[in-house]
This record gives sequence, structure tokens and C-alpha cells, in this order.
Amino acid sequence: MSALRNTRRRISNNCRRRSPRRQQSLLLPLLTVVIIIVATIIMIVGCGAVDDMSEPYYAESIASEEVYLTDEIVYDEVEEQEDIAQYEAMFPFELSIPFDRAAEFIAEMEAVFYEDGGKLWGMDFSETPFIFADPVTRHAIANMPVNCDNFIRKDNLYVGVLEYEPFLFIGNTATYYAGERWGIMTWNFTEYLYNADDGASGMMTVPQVMVHESFHRWQPYLFGENETSHERHLYDLFSRVSLQLEINALMHALRSADEKIRLLAINDALSIRAERRNRRPEIVDFENSFEVGEGTALYTDLRLTKGYPDLIMEFLEIYRETISGGTSGLESQSGYIIGALYCLLLDEFSDTWKEEVNWHTDLGALLEETSGISELIPFDEIDLEQYGYSEITVDEAAWLEAYEQMLLEARHVFYETPMLRINHIGDFPMDHFNAERLTVTGIREVRDEGDWVLYFYDDDFAYENFDNFNEFAPTVFYGDFVFIGPFGQLTVRQGHMMMSSCYDRIPAPHIEITGNRVTCHNWVLELNDGFVLEERNGDFWAVRSD
Repeated sequence: MSALRNTRRRISNNCRRRSPRRQQSLLLPLLTVVIIIVATIIMIVGCGAVDDMSEPYYAESIASEEVYLTDEIVYDEVEEQEDIAQYEAMFPFELSIPFDRAAEFIAEMEAVFYEDGGKLWGMDFSETPFIFADPVTRHAIANMPVNCDNFIRKDNLYVGVLEYEPFLFIGNTATYYAGERWGIMTWNFTEYLYNADDGASGMMTVPQVMVHESFHRWQPYLFGENETSHERHLYDLFSRVSLQLEINALMHALRSADEKIRLLAINDALSIRAERRNRRPEIVDFENSFEVGEGTALYTDLRLTKGYPDLIMEFLEIYRETISGGTSGLESQSGYIIGALYCLLLDEFSDTWKEEVNWHTDLGALLEETSGISELIPFDEIDLEQYGYSEITVDEAAWLEAYEQMLLEARHVFYETPMLRINHIGDFPMDHFNAERLTVTGIREVRDEGDWVLYFYDDDFAYENFDNFNEFAPTVFYGDFVFIGPFGQLTVRQGHMMMSSCYDRIPAPHIEITGNRVTCHNWVLELNDGFVLEERNGDFWAVRSD
């Protein structure tokens, strides 16, 4: 209705500009000259004539305005009814994303960007294309027009169903769809954050994640095309310990109000970083691109949604706790917090540091330069205990022992038996993954939330044990889960799965095929029409029959 009122007001103004009464007013100076020349009686008559002449023109202008407005309102209502009819045809059942709540979150995100006005990065993000998507139903709500036929306007947003596209990824990130790059967030994760938010300032909020993923949308425009290295390195004790020491030293620097103490802590962090990179030079490119990619995004969402330094520190303290104490989250989260910490510290020393950043930038080296540090401290001269060295070492040693047990189990499960393989890229994507009870084998506790979370796994193991294995970030899971996709449905009970960016593998030591139904001792695969199970080099692939 507000849009209709705005249309009414706009049309009314336009009508008044075109009114004959405005044209009449242009004749008044000429009429005045004539009135001065002629006699008083003629002047009076002339004035009466003007009045008589004005009335019909005024009445006509009002009448024409009413007709014009009435026609336009009817047109808007017809258009609105057409949109409603299209919407009801597209969603004869209930939209799986609550429209009003999604609209509220989008308005909050856009308000954050409007308030920033491009000050933080020198680029205005207020026109960020953003999509909420349900990974199960593929229902989606966008804040801008979508260049495809399966989206329609609803109020000031756009509602539709995401079609399959090769570069579309329904997750919390930035993705390409219908010729546009979008920030995207899954609705199940949105609901999780919404329900978990108890008002604590340290909690991650929905608008915060929206800002984070929206910033990913703009990174290619700020930093150029991403050339991320996929090296992995956190499977030796020193790498894992030194990474946490670096985080703690940076946190200490950010907390300190004393400039001398802050510089000493920064020097410690940079010296610990240098030692790790001297021992493992092959991981430098990966660390840099990881910290730039995710660290700048976390920095941006903190600066724009948390605002005050104490709220930012509270959030970072919680974040650090979630990846310390020997967890698999250290691999997947370290670049976020380290990159953000360097960005926040860079703000203390430079107003122009963002101009230097691209995908290859070493944020640590940039901080070393801007802070004026001329010489690093030898590693063996650093007081590591102030950053928790002994406790961290014990926790990480225990984690590595559990990790080695996972590798032994994974080698047996995924290398010594035939596999059922499901490809979920290109035109054959995975529609839905539902984990009822899920464990990352040997490392992570049972999960009951049912959400889909990826953790980095050992690429060296993958390269060693699988031919032509060039996938990114495979992960081993154990538990109960369900795949739903174009191929059909796979239901696994108390079984293993290796999930990666391209293929998923489920052990298939003995199978039976009855029509479209494939059974193993702990799983059942129901193939849709048009799909068959094909054997390739001892493994089984669900493929299209044509």
C-alpha cells in the first residue's frame, strides 16, 4: 500500500505540472498590461473574464487529474493482482522461507550499508544483490530482480525457485546465478541464528552474517579475481600450536591500551608467524589468501554491525574459544580470526592500508610496515607462556592422536572396499543433505542440529589413496544421514561418508539391485526414473541412463 500511495503522490505532482492552470498563469502578465491601458470599466470586465475563464480550466484540470489518477491506480491494482496470481501459481503451497521475516532481515542489512555509505572500504555496498535460499526446497527470496522467468516481484522483493546452474552454490557465501554475483545465505542457518540469539552482544547475528556474505560478493571488485591456494598444513604439532599462539598474541595487542605493550605483542605475533612460515614455506600463499578472503569479511561485518571496540572484542573472545582446546575447527576458522585481527590492528596505524590489499597480500607484513617494527624477535626469545604455550601444546597433542586414529579408520573404510559415488556438481547437484546424527570420525562429537558443516580433511591422504583426486576439502563423517537429489534418495544408518566439493563416497562392500532399489547392509538407494547404477573400476556411480 505504501508503494501505491507513493505512486499516487508522484502522479499527482506530475498532473499539477501539466495542469492548464499553470499555462493560464503565464498569460497574466500580458493581461495585466492590457488592463492598465484600457478604461477602468474594461479592466473590471477583463478581470471578470479572467475569473470566468479560470474556473472551467481549473475544473477541467481537477477532472483530468482525477481521471489520470484513477486510471493509474486501476493499472497498479491490475498489475498487483497479476503478481499475486503468478505467485500463487508458483507457490501453491506455503513458501518455505517466511517472507516477512526475510524482508525484515534484508531491510536491516541494507540499513547497515546505508549508514556506512561506503566509508569503510571506499565502495558503497548498499546495492548488494542478496538471496536467502532454502537448500531443501530451493525456494529463494532476493532483494533485486533476478534475470530468469522463475522469479516474480512480491512487494519490494523477488520470490522464486532456484534452478540448477553449474556455478550456483547454495550455502553461506557469494555465488553466481542468472548472470549475477550474489551474496547468499541458507535459511536453515538463518533460523538457527535467529533462534539462538539471546540478545548477548557476543552472539553472531543474522544481519552480521548477511553483511559478511555480501562483502564476499564485492571482493573481486576490491581485490581482483581470487587465486586461492589449496595447501593444507595444520596436521603437525608446531603448526597448530604456533597458529594459536599468534592468535593469542594479536588478541593481547588489540586489548592493550598501552602503545608499548601493544607493539611488543604485535612483534611477538609476527615473530611466531615468521617461524611457522620458515618451517613450512609452502603454506604462505594459502595463509595469505585465506586471511584476505575470510579475514577481511569478518573484519567488515564486525566493524559495520558490532561497531564499538568492546563488542568486537567480546565477539572475538567467543570466536577464539570455539577453535581452541584441540578442535577440528582450527583448520577451517583460523584465517577468519587472524585476518580480522590484523585488519583491526591496521586500523590503529594507517588510514590507507586497504589500498594495498589484494589476494596475495600478507596482512602481517603490512602491519609490520605500518606499525614501524624494524626487527622481529628470535623465536626462542619470546615468552610463549604468556600466550598459553603449555596448555595449547597438551590439547593439540591429544587432537593429533585422535586425528591419526581417524586416518587409520578412513584408510580402511574408504580405500579397501568398493564405494558408492555420488557426483553433486554441474547439472547433477546434491539437492539436500540431512544429518540426523552425525560425527566427524574420531574428532568431533555427535551433532543433533541436522545442519551441514564442512571441515577440512587431510588432502595428502586423499591424494595418496585416490587416483586423480583433485577435490577441495574432503571431510569424513559417520552417522545417520539422507541425500536427496535428482538421482533419487540415499538413506544411510550408522555409516561412513566422505564428502567433498565434487563427489561423495559411501562404502559399498556388498550391494543388491532390485529394479530402481539398491541396498547395502546399512543404506538404501532409491533411484529416480532416468538413473541407473554404473560400475566403474570397482566402484558404483549413480548416473543418468541416457
